[in-house]
Amino acid sequence: MNSINIGKKILSFRHKNNMAIRDFSKVSNLSPALISQLERGKGNPSLSVLNAIANAMDTTLSELVKEELPNKYIVIKNNILYDLYKENKYYKHYNLISDKVYNSSINIHKIEINNYCTYSENIFSDNNSEHILFIENGCVLIKFENEEYSLEKGDKIIIFPNIRYELCNQIDNISTIIAIKAK
Repeated sequence: MNSINIGKKILSFRHKNNMAIRDFSKVSNLSPALISQLERGKGNPSLSVLNAIANAMDTTLSELVKEELPNKYIVIKNNILYDLYKENKYYKHYNLISDKVYNSSINIHKIEINNYCTYSENIFSDNNSEHILFIENGCVLIKFENEEYSLEKGDKIIIFPNIRYELCNQIDNISTIIAIKAK
């Protein structure tokens, strides 16, 4: 438990609500000395203290203790290498943003399909969620069970849950697809 983070949240809450430490003390039924300690990053609050703070701030305990990522972790610069998810002689599959790494509600993957090759695996680990494909570069034939569509740079398609498909690169260069899935 990072008491500095809790302390910052208390201090921020007090300032937003124009509350002195004594005011917050009365609302939370905690001593002003304990609140002051926590705001300075001292002490290790017990579960009952955390519950009292959450109630005083009209939030849930899980929201109170949720770690917030500093901005330096949510800005992903172009020169940062992507997490290579899968690779073979036909394609490269990158994980650009993962809910496991960034605690995000979305996953974004990038697939580079080599010229005249096919990508026939599930882009995401599960096939039971809706996702969107955006053709970033190239020309891709998307094949469903009984139909197929040619997609070019800038085209988008929504893939509904449990739909099987293949992506076929139709040109003499690499085609790039961005896949986006929300939780």
